[in-house]
Amino acid sequence: MASQSFVMDGTKNVNMISVFGFNANQGTPDCELILRLETDNAGDPSDTLADLVLTGEIKLANWNPGEWNNLSLNGTAELADGVTYHFVGEGKACTTGNAYRFTTTAASVYAGGTSELSQDARATWTNQDSDRAFRIGFNTSASLEEPPLFSNASINNSAPRINDGVNINITLTDLISNVSGYIFAWDNGTGSFINDSFVSIESQRFSIANVSVNKTIEVPEATVIQYQWFANDTSGNLGTSSVFTVTVAGFTAPNETIHGNTFFNPNNLTIISLAESEVAFLNLSFEDNIELFGMEMRIRDEDDVLVFNFTNSSLGGTLDNMTRTINVSSHQGFFTVNITVTDTHTARFIPDYKIDKGIQNYLIFNDKIRITAEGAIYTNSKKDFDSYSMEFNYIPFFAPKNKVFYVESDSKLYYRKDSIYKAHFVDSKNENWIDFEGIEGKPTVTKINDLKWKVEFYNTDSKLIFNSIGGLNKNSNFYKYYLANASIDFVLPTTTTVSSISGSITLSLNVTGNARNKTIFKLHNSSKNLIDTFNVSNNGTGTFFYNHTFTGLTDTTFFINATNVDIVGQHINSTTTIKFQIITFTDCTTGFGVINYTIVDEGNSSLIDGDASIVFTFNGSSPTETFTRTITSENNFSVCIFPPEERLTADYTATYSSLVYQERVVVVTDSIYSNTTQTKQLKLLRQVDGIFATFRLIDSFQNPLSGVAGVVEITAGDEVESRNTDDAGIVTFFVDPDTTYIFTFTKAGFKSSVSSLRVTTTDIITVTLESEAEAIQASIYTGINYFFKPSNNVLNNKTEINFVFNMTSSFWNITGCSFRLRNITTSFNSSSLTFNGSECIIPITFNTGNHTTIIGEATYQLNNTLNNTVSVQYTVLFTFQGQFSLKTFIDDINSFVSAGFNDFARFILSIIIIIGIVGWASLELSVFRGEEEILIGLTIALIFMFSYIGWLNMPLDSLPSIKGWGLPENWLNQWIVFILSLLGGGSFIIRKKF
Repeated sequence: MASQSFVMDGTKNVNMISVFGFNANQGTPDCELILRLETDNAGDPSDTLADLVLTGEIKLANWNPGEWNNLSLNGTAELADGVTYHFVGEGKACTTGNAYRFTTTAASVYAGGTSELSQDARATWTNQDSDRAFRIGFNTSASLEEPPLFSNASINNSAPRINDGVNINITLTDLISNVSGYIFAWDNGTGSFINDSFVSIESQRFSIANVSVNKTIEVPEATVIQYQWFANDTSGNLGTSSVFTVTVAGFTAPNETIHGNTFFNPNNLTIISLAESEVAFLNLSFEDNIELFGMEMRIRDEDDVLVFNFTNSSLGGTLDNMTRTINVSSHQGFFTVNITVTDTHTARFIPDYKIDKGIQNYLIFNDKIRITAEGAIYTNSKKDFDSYSMEFNYIPFFAPKNKVFYVESDSKLYYRKDSIYKAHFVDSKNENWIDFEGIEGKPTVTKINDLKWKVEFYNTDSKLIFNSIGGLNKNSNFYKYYLANASIDFVLPTTTTVSSISGSITLSLNVTGNARNKTIFKLHNSSKNLIDTFNVSNNGTGTFFYNHTFTGLTDTTFFINATNVDIVGQHINSTTTIKFQIITFTDCTTGFGVINYTIVDEGNSSLIDGDASIVFTFNGSSPTETFTRTITSENNFSVCIFPPEERLTADYTATYSSLVYQERVVVVTDSIYSNTTQTKQLKLLRQVDGIFATFRLIDSFQNPLSGVAGVVEITAGDEVESRNTDDAGIVTFFVDPDTTYIFTFTKAGFKSSVSSLRVTTTDIITVTLESEAEAIQASIYTGINYFFKPSNNVLNNKTEINFVFNMTSSFWNITGCSFRLRNITTSFNSSSLTFNGSECIIPITFNTGNHTTIIGEATYQLNNTLNNTVSVQYTVLFTFQGQFSLKTFIDDINSFVSAGFNDFARFILSIIIIIGIVGWASLELSVFRGEEEILIGLTIALIFMFSYIGWLNMPLDSLPSIKGWGLPENWLNQWIVFILSLLGGGSFIIRKKF
């Protein structure tokens, strides 16, 4: 018996298991037939069938075989997962010898489903109660929850373009029940899926359903669109399809096809003779999916010189052919053919255009194309993927019925009369098309000139939108051919010797010839053995400059042979050999001695056998090359350069020592070594004769300075040792405590420190380097002297006064000078006319009026870089303006004295007058005799009077400027002497009395 299999995920309630379709072809039964469903261990026919889970009986009224057809047994059963079940046929009261055949066309059992059995039931039935006629087995191993399946996915257009409609199809199949419905989802090129609404087909009761959806492509060329299907069956199972994709195609670019040209083809390089070039045959066809416009062919030589040009702007349709004979004769060499073909209209994506639009009657695109509408009052343009619209607005109810437009360009416009588009123009130079699609009506087109056309429409609307200007679709291809028209003539360099730094050499070779060339470089060592080969290929005519670099070289001399091959004529012309030499330092086995070292005793200059290691670095940093010279137990040695005639710029660090002598270091930077021998003494000091001198280098902010170059000399130029400071700013030298040395410390950006010093202690010596910026800032007042007039800081109101700023400079060059008068908020007057490189004197006459404060402010510039501003503040008082007053008297005296004395002279004169008055009072007036307190009070009163009139003014820039509380500017300069005398005299009187 054959078994049937299916999967069950667990115990399921199987409704209406129907077994039908029995056919009896071997005779008629004479007994009752009972169908049973039992498990695999039900037993033999004589058993009681204890595992029976479904029973049913079919009793036939007669024994005609046709009555067995389409009989069914219906029932409900609980089927467990992973259990083998059997349908069992049992005959009752059957006679012997009858055989029966049962057939089926399917074998699956599921909820609400039907199982059609196909099984021969051939047995000899006996007349007993439990004769088993047949036993058909099946396994619960196929899922009763299997979702719908998806197949035959298709799309009616595999390369749709923007605005195309597409029809997407798929077949839904359900093995268990019927498909109840589906959902279609796609991302429209965004990457995020959007579901359509659920479509129900449950009422149609399909187990297999073909479904489809219609969509419109709304995204530009090259966008990848994803879509997917979901389906449910009537058992509640959900199926999900794979993700399908379709790529949006663009409008096909026009292209050309080459047909049997005699001088170039797309498959290989053609070589033609001069005679063939004079009658070159051109046979081309062009194709476009919309409409062809024109083509251009340009032929250039290897120097990019245009030697031939041909243009045809009369192509049309979607397919066009062109044949002709042309003359492309020229000099020998390679030539490039560039063929560009353009269509008249394309939906290809375009970049952003610069558009002039708004309250006006015209649109301008990219400053090149202008569309003007007569009578329009407002224009606008919006970008689509492939074009820009043209919108023209007119005054409602007053819009002209005959709309007139002018199309203009800075290059020739071609009107395509037979185009499928209305009023279609092509601007091939600017690569644009223009048409007037979008409204009803047939346009009338009139040519004004090559750059301007007139377009007329009959239309009564007050707003017109055309869809309207875009970029041309073009295709450009390149081909090559070789014209053999001249003999080969290589001009090669003569023998020369070339030198190079580092283990690499570069060969530069000029080759002149009217042919294709290949150059073979062969590198030989100093023994002329071949060690490397390199080929350089190049095509063209004229002079070529070949370069090749060989690296990783260790020998000092190399020979290079260059061979040039003409591919066309196989002409070979070999150069003479070029000699290359590596420039380097040597230990003097070869080369010229550029520096000779001796190791000597610092004290008596006697020769000392010592050890030394000198490391040279040269060739900058691209890359840095090094050479190390090491000697042991020698007092004299040299370093050489090879080749002898060359020169090198190098740094070196020499470390040297000897028995009982302390090790020293000498650092030398940016020294030039050539065919002149330098000498250098390396001085050593006995360990018992010296001490360590340690210096700490810092800046003005106490930060350690690393990389400071320190040099120790006995006398200028007689170097003993040189080292650089470490990260902590520390450097240590070994010196004789009985000798005075010159210590020099230098670092970029700082002023050098040079000092003569005899070091007798091992304590750290701190040296501060002042930055160059600090040095400049600290010296901006060097040689500068200035003063303001009037010197008295208290002025009368409504008085015309001559204000003066006077400055001299004995160090800096005065490059700018100005003087102005102002109050706290407003500038009154200014001048910057009277100054030269060493002096600035600027007078300003000004009436004090009713001002309460006047500030004199001067700004000067030194050496075109340093700017400084100085000022003085005056207080204006309201005074009696009669014939005479004490204030007027004092001002008159002050003005008189100011006319002939400066601040210092008035200060000395005041002191003399005060001393005279106090001395006279103490001698002649009895009230002052022996009364020190009264004399001090008199002195303070006199100082107050002279301070008030400004005779004791001290114009010192070092005094602080204390402002606020209504105090005039620079008041402390005027009252400093009085304040000090008041404090001093007052403290004396208080201490004596109390």
